Amino acid sequence: MAHHRRRFRLILPKVQWRLIGAMSAVAALALLVQYTLFVRCVLEIASELPHDGDVLIAQSASTLGWVLVVSLAILFPILFFVAVAVSHRFCGPLYRFEKYLGAVVEGTERGECRLRNGDDLQELCGLINRATAAARSSTPASGATPAATRDAA
Repeated sequence: MAHHRRRFRLILPKVQWRLIGAMSAVAALALLVQYTLFVRCVLEIASELPHDGDVLIAQSASTLGWVLVVSLAILFPILFFVAVAVSHRFCGPLYRFEKYLGAVVEGTERGECRLRNGDDLQELCGLINRATAAARSSTPASGATPAATRDAA
């Protein structure tokens, strides 16, 4: 089987956007909790200062807000790329299964389903091959090129 490099694109956009959204929500929540704790600490420190506590509070509000915005701006692009890269290991095989099973149903596929090394769901691929073996052997050859050598996107 030829080695194919994974492309950086959304294979199953609905699934991958949901994953990216969930990861982003957790990351944003974590940053907001951290921001709240920072503000609380600064307010405690400011209340213990004999002088200039009000100045510290006034200065820290804008500074901590700026830190939160910069943290979000740095985190979200990194999170997007990590989420897409991680999701390829299981979204690629799901996409491959969908195309493969469609070809088996149409009668254009006689070979076994294959996944790239390192992809998740290898056991499911083997189970699909066992489940479709009878259908693939009884399907008349249509002259189509077997998709067994193709890889998931």
